[in-house]
Amino acid sequence: MRLLMIKVMVFIAVGLGTLSTLGCAELLDSLHRAEDMKARGRCSTPEDCHAILREAKKNLSNISTPVTLWHYDDRLRYQILLGHQRDALHELEQVIDLNYPNYIEPYTRARIEFGKEQWEAPRMYAETWELYASKKEAVVAVGRFKELLDKGFISPGVYLGMYLATCEISSCPTSTEMLDRGVDLNPQSFRLRAARALHLLSGEDVKKADLDIQHVLAVRPQFAEGYMLQASVLVRAGRLREALDLYDKALAMNYKGPDIYLERAYAFAGLERFDDAISALDRAIYLEPTDDKGYAFRGAIYLSQGSPLLAFKDWGVALKINPARYAQKLNEFYTTALTTEPENPELYYRRSEALVALGNFQQAFDDAQKSLSRNNAHAGAYYVRGLCHRALQQDARAITDFQYAVFIDPNLGGAHLQLGLLYSDLFRQSGGKEIGHLKTASEHLIQSDERLAQIDYLRAVLYAGAGTRDYLRKAINFSVSAVQAEPNNTLYTKLLTKLREADSELRDNQLKGLFWGFLGVMAFGALAGGDVPPPVDWTPPANTRPFKPWPGVICTKPGGFCYPTR
Repeated sequence: MRLLMIKVMVFIAVGLGTLSTLGCAELLDSLHRAEDMKARGRCSTPEDCHAILREAKKNLSNISTPVTLWHYDDRLRYQILLGHQRDALHELEQVIDLNYPNYIEPYTRARIEFGKEQWEAPRMYAETWELYASKKEAVVAVGRFKELLDKGFISPGVYLGMYLATCEISSCPTSTEMLDRGVDLNPQSFRLRAARALHLLSGEDVKKADLDIQHVLAVRPQFAEGYMLQASVLVRAGRLREALDLYDKALAMNYKGPDIYLERAYAFAGLERFDDAISALDRAIYLEPTDDKGYAFRGAIYLSQGSPLLAFKDWGVALKINPARYAQKLNEFYTTALTTEPENPELYYRRSEALVALGNFQQAFDDAQKSLSRNNAHAGAYYVRGLCHRALQQDARAITDFQYAVFIDPNLGGAHLQLGLLYSDLFRQSGGKEIGHLKTASEHLIQSDERLAQIDYLRAVLYAGAGTRDYLRKAINFSVSAVQAEPNNTLYTKLLTKLREADSELRDNQLKGLFWGFLGVMAFGALAGGDVPPPVDWTPPANTRPFKPWPGVICTKPGGFCYPTR
């Protein structure tokens, strides 16, 4: 009886603890949820499950009114733990409304958590936002958002995501229809109203934008990104000094995104503070070297300040990053410039760059030739001519041109990249025999101007072609480095999987060879009449039959060294 009373008291104590931590309204729900979590392998015992729930609830105990992204992030996780799909989605909408996609952890967490709960549509929704936030898969994100709508998954965030992702892959939609639908679903959305205001201001429809502007200015989330977005709206409205004040507030709150420096540059340029604008763009490019807009804008300022060579250099980088956006515009610009400077080798070279991006290789070749006829030591022109030769499958001539280019300018990363790729092809064509080609290719790839993860990926492909397990191991190491640098890059992850499968197969074949060799040794011993193989210097007894090796065994001579053939 006493033992029973102790058990009852312990149960009551634990129950009261759960009540005080979770709240009465959530007690039964949490008890049921613990069993469900255990069944899904999220925890090993009901006590562990309750501990997870209590910890998640504890994180929310000091939040009376959520005002930051991280508050909604914690609330999202808790609702997922409880299995409340609708409430979890509501919190994810708040994260999307507040969060600029430079910070993708809430999407990543939601995708993983939703996936564990087998919530197909919410999981896909979170995954799609993560793809968009990566700034590399906007095309895929647009398709996923459309698929969600086709499945009947309607939410403000879907319309916002479709609009933003469409702006990334091409030009923004001509109408605000998608944003209007999102605002209808959530009139208080900070981000939807801001996006619509920016859209209307880009069309100089200030009067229609005014209501959205007032809403954005009235809603001031207490974190830096809110001030930054408000400032961006003010820049488009021409209220530049007010915008700079808000940017300063965001920076004072330790906002670190590169976009704030790009936006500040717009405000500085509008006030004709061009040195400040260039300094802001320098910082933006340092933080995000793959954002074409920073290079394009800085180039425009350089040109207005009388530094065309600096402008052309920046525009060349922007063209490489986003050829679809700049190729035709730059082609037209350089064509116009050549009408006034028909003997300028730099203009012919720069136009040939744009023509290559447009796929007009014959015209690009002609322009590269014109540039070299006026300056036969122009590294860039040799580089472009090499690209044209390669496009025409004239690899030997391409190699010569790229070698001239890097001889004149050892820092010309694009030429190093092309030489790395060409020597990689030669190495593969040799069946992995010409190790010199492998070394040359690797050296040029290292000196290219590609990002480090891409270089590691290309070197992994190169070394995998050597055909030996040692080189395959090196390929795996390069591939691992690439995946660690860019874990969301499916090209890198697929290669790593294939390389590991190949390594496993080679290892199995190697072990199989050792196994059959072992069987051959054992057969030797068995045929010799013993349980173990005789010594290698074994000599047959005198006056026996003539020496004959056994099947599967080779001996150097009677009484000499013997070894299995398999």
